Amino acid sequence: LTLAPPAAKVIFNTILQQSVRAKDVFMSFPLAPHGSARRAFPAHWIVYAVSFAASYPVPAVMPVLPLIKAHLTITDSAAALINFAFALPCMFMTPIYGILADRVPVKKLLAPCVFFFTLGTFCCGLADSLVELIFWRLVQGVGGASLSLFNTSLMGDLFSGPERGKYMGRSFAVLSVGVLVFPILTGRLAEVAGWRYAFFIPALSNLPLLAATLLMPSTPKAPVPPLRTYLVQALEIVKSRQALYVFAISFCNVFVTMGTIMTFYPLYADLRFHATAGDIGLIYALGMCGMPAGSMLMSWNRKLRIGQLVGGIALLAALGMLVMPCLPSLWMLLFPLLICAMNDGVTQPSLSYVMSNLGEGTARTAAIAASNTFMRMSQTTGPIIGGMILACGGSYQAIFVLSGLFLALQCALALTHLKDGKGKTHS
Repeated sequence: LTLAPPAAKVIFNTILQQSVRAKDVFMSFPLAPHGSARRAFPAHWIVYAVSFAASYPVPAVMPVLPLIKAHLTITDSAAALINFAFALPCMFMTPIYGILADRVPVKKLLAPCVFFFTLGTFCCGLADSLVELIFWRLVQGVGGASLSLFNTSLMGDLFSGPERGKYMGRSFAVLSVGVLVFPILTGRLAEVAGWRYAFFIPALSNLPLLAATLLMPSTPKAPVPPLRTYLVQALEIVKSRQALYVFAISFCNVFVTMGTIMTFYPLYADLRFHATAGDIGLIYALGMCGMPAGSMLMSWNRKLRIGQLVGGIALLAALGMLVMPCLPSLWMLLFPLLICAMNDGVTQPSLSYVMSNLGEGTARTAAIAASNTFMRMSQTTGPIIGGMILACGGSYQAIFVLSGLFLALQCALALTHLKDGKGKTHS
C-alpha cells in the first residue's frame, strides 16, 4: 500500500472508513427488540435474503441441464445425478440441522452454511467433469440444506405472534419470486454466455448475504427439552399410522416435482423439441405459477375434506403426466407443469398442517422435522429412480407413466386415509 499512487491510497482509506462505520451502525441495533421496535431490526432483510437463496439450487440449474449434458458428453441418466448430488446431503443434514436450530444461535450455524453453500455453487460453475460437478453439488447441498430450517428459526427468534406470521408470509413470497425468476434468468443467460453462469450469478448474489450473516448479532436461544426427549417424541410420531400415510403421500408428490419435472422435463424438452435453455426456463416458471394458485385454493376451501382436496388435485396431475408424452408442441407442456405445481401447492401445506397437528407442544417441532427429513429422502430417490429407468433401456414415456401412477396412488391414499391429524376429516 505504501508504494501505491496517492489516489489509490485515498480510495482505499475511504472504503475502509465506510466499512467500519457500516459495521458500527449494524451492530448498534438491539439484540432482541420487542413490539413495534422489531420492525426497525435489519435482520428481517436477512430472512428475505435466505429465502431468496433457498429458491435457486435446483430451479436455476434445471434449464441448463441439456447444455451441461452436451458439454460433458454424458447420458441423460448421468445428468440426473446432478440433482441427486444436491439432494443427497440434504437428506442426511436436515435432521441434524433441525436438532441444532433450536439449541444453537442461528448466526453460529448460518454463517458457515452460507459460506459452504456459496463456495459449492461457484465451484460448480468451474467444473470440467461430471465427478467435479457432483462433488461441488454435494458441498452446495451440505450448506443449502440448512437455509429453510434456519430461516424459520431466525423468524422465531426475531418475531412473535401475528408479526411472525406476517414475516413468514413475506418470506414465502420472496421464495416464490426466486423460483420464478432464476429459471428465466439462468436460461436466457446460458444461451448467450454458457451454462456456467447458472452457478456464477447465484453465487455472486450470495455475497451480500454472507457478509450480513457475519455481521449480524448473535441471539441467545431459549431453553429446550433434552435431546433424548426430542428424539423419543419424533420416534413416537413417525411410528403413528397417520404419519406413515403422510410420508407415503409426500413421496408420491415429491417424486414428480423433484424427479420428473425438475430433472427429466428439461431433458425431455431438449430431446423431443430441441428446446432452448431460455424456453425451458420460461415454460417452467410459468408452470410454477400454479403453486400459489394451489395454496390459495387450499386456504379458500370450506367444503371439501382435506383428503378430498389433496386427492382430487392429485388425480388431475396424474392425468397431466399420462398425456405429457402425447403433447405435440413444446408450449403445451406448460399445462401438465401448471397442474402438477397446483398439486404441490395444495399437498405440501396440507401435509405440514397434518404433521403439526400430530405433535402438540414441544412435539410439534419433532413432527415437522420428521416430515422435512422424509421429504428430503423423497427428493433424493426421485432422480435416481428415473435415471435407472433410462439406464436400463427405458424411455421418457415410462417415466411419465410411472409418475402418473405415483400421483394416482397419492389420490387413493389421500381419499381413504388422510385426516387432519386430530382424527377429523375436515381441512
